[in-house]
Amino acid sequence: MRILYHHRTRGDGAEGIHIGEMITAFESIGHQVKLVCPWSAKRKQGLDRYQATGKTTGLKRSWKLWLKQIAEILYNSVSFCRVGLASVVFRPDFIYERYSAFHYGGVLASRLLGKPLLLEVNATFAGKFGCRFPVYFPSALKYLENKALTHATLVVVVSQALKECVIEQGVEPDRVLVLPNGINERKCAVAYQKSPKIAKDLGEKLGISADFVIGFVGSLRKWHGIDFLIETIPFILSQCPACQFLIVGSGEMETDLRAFIKKEELTAKVIMHPGVEHDLVFDYLGLMTIGLMPDSNQFGSPMKIIEYMAMGVVPIAPDVGPVQEVIEHLKTGLVFKQRNSAEFVDAISTVYSDADLRQRISKAAQEYVLTQRTWRINAEKSVAGIERLIEND
Repeated sequence: MRILYHHRTRGDGAEGIHIGEMITAFESIGHQVKLVCPWSAKRKQGLDRYQATGKTTGLKRSWKLWLKQIAEILYNSVSFCRVGLASVVFRPDFIYERYSAFHYGGVLASRLLGKPLLLEVNATFAGKFGCRFPVYFPSALKYLENKALTHATLVVVVSQALKECVIEQGVEPDRVLVLPNGINERKCAVAYQKSPKIAKDLGEKLGISADFVIGFVGSLRKWHGIDFLIETIPFILSQCPACQFLIVGSGEMETDLRAFIKKEELTAKVIMHPGVEHDLVFDYLGLMTIGLMPDSNQFGSPMKIIEYMAMGVVPIAPDVGPVQEVIEHLKTGLVFKQRNSAEFVDAISTVYSDADLRQRISKAAQEYVLTQRTWRINAEKSVAGIERLIEND
């Protein structure tokens, strides 16, 4: 099939990885994909896009957000023209669009041209989960989100919680497909095979000598639980004295984390490394015994958990719905009560003290994601889902 892939995002971090891997997956199963997006989004994906930045507060932040949201609303005219023109020239069988706040232009173009559209939803902004940033035009946001969701041919969401959210906004249940994030099984297989060779040199370079390495890969942001992790590090070290931490990433909490490490004199115990391009992430995962997800929201599909599991790293994450859709406690990972420091430390200590348990979990987790949670499977299910609806319509 001919697929027009459209998005209006920066295309960096996890979103860039998702976009790139889905395009690769579609192409790997024989489809032709044309990418249509802002020129600034055509850049390398990965954690190197997350940089530590100063905090902007008060009036300055307010007017910047106000202007940004006006620009996002007006940008619908750009998306409408861009998708319309590309559809006329490329003549796709369907349009694949990644949903963004205030964004309806691509969906509108698909309706006017009579083209089926698959809308990928990683978060809603006017639904029951609210929005993580202040909204200055709530009525416009609610209206445009509802139109985008209900006018799409098929809505693909990354969790059961998001499925319930979009159904509450008027989407018919049979037009919603749940596809959590995945991994590129070929890329992971190559990385896993070469991991032992790379790990020795990389470990020496970073100053890692422990056999038990507690890892985190991702943006250092409060909503990822970095503040919670900082609070629990002393307790983790008391329970796991022979361990080391390896934290790979950058972000708003980086300054606080570095200050804590310096104050507590933990530079030899907590190794920090700036964010790296996505293809290099797997080299660092090869050094880790367990991989942490200190916190998460109630609707998102954490990509880092899938990548931990693919590389045989035992995942430990909070007991929110989307996490439990991927991790089976004590079989493919460990879950703890969200923001409960005692359970979090106990989960880490359990894996630390039981080598047989971590080996069983490592093997089961890796087998699970390599056979059931791949981008290729997501691409196949996406195509099958929209073909079904095209035939029925």
